[in-house]
Amino acid sequence: MKKSDINVLIVDDDKAIGKTLSEAIVRAGYKPLWASRADEALNMVRLKHVHVAVIDCMLPVKNGVQLGEELRKTRFDNGAIVLMSGIFRDKSFEAEALKKTGAIAYLEKPFGPVDLLAALKPALDGLADGQKWTLQSVLTKKIESVRDRVKIVEHLEEIRAGEVALVLSILLEARISGFLNLASSSGDIYGISIHNGKVMGVDSDQADELAIRFLIDTGYLTQQDWDEFTSTQDKKARLQLLVNSGYISPHAAFQARRDQIIYDLKRILKSERLNLSFVPDTGDGIKGEGVEMLDLFLEMSDALDQSLPGIGHREAFVQFAIFILQFSICNIAKCQSIAAPARMLLQIEN
Repeated sequence: MKKSDINVLIVDDDKAIGKTLSEAIVRAGYKPLWASRADEALNMVRLKHVHVAVIDCMLPVKNGVQLGEELRKTRFDNGAIVLMSGIFRDKSFEAEALKKTGAIAYLEKPFGPVDLLAALKPALDGLADGQKWTLQSVLTKKIESVRDRVKIVEHLEEIRAGEVALVLSILLEARISGFLNLASSSGDIYGISIHNGKVMGVDSDQADELAIRFLIDTGYLTQQDWDEFTSTQDKKARLQLLVNSGYISPHAAFQARRDQIIYDLKRILKSERLNLSFVPDTGDGIKGEGVEMLDLFLEMSDALDQSLPGIGHREAFVQFAIFILQFSICNIAKCQSIAAPARMLLQIEN
């Protein structure tokens, strides 16, 4: 991995210190990210791949030690942490902080750039010497292990919109549970929950409104019933409340959520580039009926074709061929209309 690809997160509510440390990181050839609060830092870790974190122990609301413990519950779980403080100089506090966070060093303020880089050196050197995988590695190299492909996704930071389908295919083939967070350059944020080989939901700013609109447009719910419902019920968790109140069936709720998922995925494919992060999860809190990958791909085919700038329909179809044949997204017997031309196109390309 190139040094310029390594993200160093600096968390300090003192803007001057944040700027000074960021400049030191830039001069050393790495990429700094600065956050002034714990919640900002956690959001950055969700949206970007942070390799190393430098955290001040005295932060507002949630202190640095608590932040370090929280980071261990995210995809940063094995990342290197360096703690710093100008207040806590007691050796017993230092030892306890290092133990709780798994930090590799504790720096007392004031300290210079040389001290910071010396503390970070073991972690940074190890990262710089490592191999950098890209999404294209899945296609150009013989990476047969499902786990290795998932690890590639876990380390991605940015993709083209048209590559969302490939990312999803990798995660769904692995039958892994977790949350794929995507952020477009225009500021739209999406959260895709997956479980046991299915997409369970897409969280967006319009998710609930879209689902309700689909219910009304398809006749599962009348406008009169909806108006009656909203006059007496909390508008949150609408679909489940509508089912519990007898306004719609579980089947209608699933169909509305399915249509909303497809609609939002098509919105995602209209973006140019996306920042992403994948957070694995046990899946214990993910419930309900999910949408199969083949179902999604068939619905998204036109949108995928349009999401690849400068690439024609034939090339887009080759992408589908790769998804379907290489990653075993569906039983070929169930999609012969795609399988035959897909195999032919793959032979031509190779």
